[in-house]
Formats: sequence, C-alpha cells, structure tokens
Amino acid sequence: MRISPPPINPAARLVGANDRIVDGAMLTMQISDISGVLDEYLQKGSLVAIIADNSPDWILVDLALQSCGMISIPIPHFFSRDQTDKIFVSFGVAALIRPAGTALGVELGFAAGKEARLTTELSLSLRRLDRNYGEESLFSSGSKLTFTSGSTGDPKPVPLSAAAQWEVARAIADVLNPLGLTRHLCMLPLAILLENLAGVYAALSLGSDVVLLPSSDLGLTGSSGFDAPKAIDRLQRHEAQSIILLPEMLLSLCNHLEQSNTRLACLKFVAVGGAKVSPSLIRRARAVGLPVYEGYGLSEAASVVALNRPGADRIGSVGQALPHLEIKTIDDGEIVIRLKQSDQWLLTGDLGRIDSDGYLYVTGRKKNVLITSYGRNVSPEWPELLLQGYPEIKQTIVYGNDQPQLSALLVPTSSEVTHQRLNDIVSAANQQLPDYARIGYWQRVDKPFSVEDGLLTPNGRPRRDQIGAHYFPNKVLSNQ
Repeated sequence: MRISPPPINPAARLVGANDRIVDGAMLTMQISDISGVLDEYLQKGSLVAIIADNSPDWILVDLALQSCGMISIPIPHFFSRDQTDKIFVSFGVAALIRPAGTALGVELGFAAGKEARLTTELSLSLRRLDRNYGEESLFSSGSKLTFTSGSTGDPKPVPLSAAAQWEVARAIADVLNPLGLTRHLCMLPLAILLENLAGVYAALSLGSDVVLLPSSDLGLTGSSGFDAPKAIDRLQRHEAQSIILLPEMLLSLCNHLEQSNTRLACLKFVAVGGAKVSPSLIRRARAVGLPVYEGYGLSEAASVVALNRPGADRIGSVGQALPHLEIKTIDDGEIVIRLKQSDQWLLTGDLGRIDSDGYLYVTGRKKNVLITSYGRNVSPEWPELLLQGYPEIKQTIVYGNDQPQLSALLVPTSSEVTHQRLNDIVSAANQQLPDYARIGYWQRVDKPFSVEDGLLTPNGRPRRDQIGAHYFPNKVLSNQ
C-alpha cells in the first residue's frame, strides 16, 4: 500500500559524485521503482535500517520507504557494533539497506541468500533479516526512527511521522525562500536528522539542487576528523550556496580561512547547530566572509525549532521560532514548545529566556545545573561559553557540584598555548562573571575530547559524567 508521495518541488535535483544528476522526473520515477521492490519484499510498517554513506541513492531509498509506509532507521556510521545490535534487537528491524556486495548484512545477522538490488541504477541493496526479532509495526504511516546523541552510550529512539518531518522542512523553506538559494551541499552525514530534514528536505521543498558527496570527499574522517582545506575546495567546486555545520567544523573553517586569507563568495547561508556556539565564533566567521546563523532544535520536535537568518538575526540568540511553532519558558526557566494548532507543550530540558522580540536565548541544560556548597545554582554552559570565546581554547568543561568553587578542564588549540596564557584567559573570563560562577581551579588537557573516546556525542556535546569520571572522579581540580 502506497502513502501520499513526498511533497517535493519538481525543480529539485539530486547531484552526486562524478556530476551524477537525478532531476525531478527521474527522482519521482526512481522512488516509485524502489517502492515497488520494497513492497515485494517487505510488509507495510516494517522497520528498515539504512547504513550507507551520503549519496543520491540514500535519499531515494529514504523517500521510497516513506512512500510505501515503512519505517526507516538511519544508523550513523559512527555507531558501534554494540549500539547497532541493540537497535536491531530492541526494535525488530526487518531489513538492512547498505552498499551492494558488502558483507555488512551477514556480519549483523542478515541472511546471505536474501539480498535484493533495489534497482539496477542504485548502488544500495536490501537484505532481509534472518533472525526473527519480530516485525511488529510501531506506527500506522510512513515514519522515521531517529536516535538522539544522548549523554550516555545508549542511543535514545525518537519516532517521527512523515507529516512532522515535512512540516519542519516546509517551515524552513518558507523562512529561507527570500534568499533565493539554489544549491545546498550536505556537509553532515544524512543519518544526522539535522542534515536529513533541515538540509535535504528543506532544499527539496525549495526546488534546489542537493549535492550529496561521500564524506571522505568532503574532508570528513571518522566521527570527528575534518580537513578544512579539502572541504573548502569542494564548496568552491560545487558552488554551494547553503551548508549546515557543527560548531567544531565552523571553528576549523574559520581557522583556515583566517590563515589562508581565502573567501567563499558562493555561500549565502551557513546554519550552525547541534551544540552551543560562542558568539565570538559567529563574529569571527562573519569577519572571514561566512554568512553564519545559529539555530536550535531537538529530535523530538523533528529537528529545527528556532533559527536566525538574514533580516532576523541576533548574535547570542538561537533565533526566532519557526512559523509553525510557539516557544515559551515556564517557571523554572525551562524552554517548552508546541505546534500552533496543538494544546500539548513539549518539555525540552533546556533552560533559556525569550526577549521582547521573540528571540530565544539558550542558557544551559536543566540537568547540568550545578549547585555549589554555598547553595548557588550555576549553568556550566555560562562560563564555558566565555572561555570558548578565546581562540586559544578548543574545548572546556566546568564542574563544581557541592564544591565551594567551580573547576574547569581546558583543552588548548595547540601545544604552543602556554600555562600563563591559559591562566590569563581564566582571569579575564572571571572578570565577566559574578563571584559564585567564577573558575577557582583549572587543569590543562592536551588531548581533545572525542566521540571515539566516548567523551562527546556525535553532535559535539560533552558527555559530562564520562568526562568527569575520566579526569577527576572526585570532581575537584587543582591548579597546575
């Protein structure tokens, strides 16, 4: 049984490696062809995992799964084997879509003799699950099961309807339409919801080209390696007008553009999100010609909730709510959101404030709030953002629960940053803070926190408990 086709602007095109182009007519035809194969092999409501690099084929499969009422589970390449196995066991995955001819399906328990090429044009194939984990439908219509990064190693599932996904995409398209964007280049893996919806679906709604290249071709390696010069070359070569970046990627681009005196004249809109961004980094980016705008979202709301953009922008804020949403804060400062036609408010777990013009400022995570031994509440993100505003600081984490003073781990951008310079930075940041939020102790850490070490989420957020247990289990630091 087919569901209503995705609302794609017929002018939209998918552009792949080697200048492969899938235009509007071909896109519709190939989605239909793939849907026919899926209908033949699987039941409506089946859960289908996708493990593949960025390409037009990934999007064709994703949209075909929606079209025939199946549930896609995009699995990031940086998930461990243990995390992937848990997803298969917990949710009754019926099939896996991955590059044709690879052993991945067999390794994960999928039958060697049940492989089907989706179409002769596609580089991806389907392999049905040999082990019976169950194929009970979780939803009544085409949907996606995405996973939040979480503060622990266990991914948290978030179900999203097709309607919710496209509502966000259309809202983003509406606010960006005045910019006249005609070409979006996907810099993030498509398994990350932010790129899947705010990047691809919004561009398809606008009728733009969507450039989909393998991650390695964009300078991305693993979960946190990023070659800025290579990325800049691809951005120029493909004349990208819009991209989405994580804060660490933006920092790397800024550093290279400053050093090389290069400018990316093609870009009209650079969205940055996934983790909090220092206002000083936004200013640095704009000074080297990057039209950067911070946004805010969460998986439970189908990605983007608020966004800065040209003509509606305040540095330090994450922008105004998208047109289909309302945002407010409740008594303890927690941000809550809802669809305008709904009576149900969603608790975000984030703390913030909204100014008189509707700009949202996120001040921290509710669960991260520290209570000092003097009874003062402090969001660690507050001093962290000040410290990260200095170009010598790559990463920082602040602790201090039940302690008289706050403590910080400081990761410098290079080994050349001296102890004295770090001390001066802490002193300067402290001058901008009230006494109860100042850093009393700090410790240098020369190895950056990473996803591979289990200390960062894929979006670049710190896993605070793991970092604390690793570096100072007693949660007290001493100055060097």
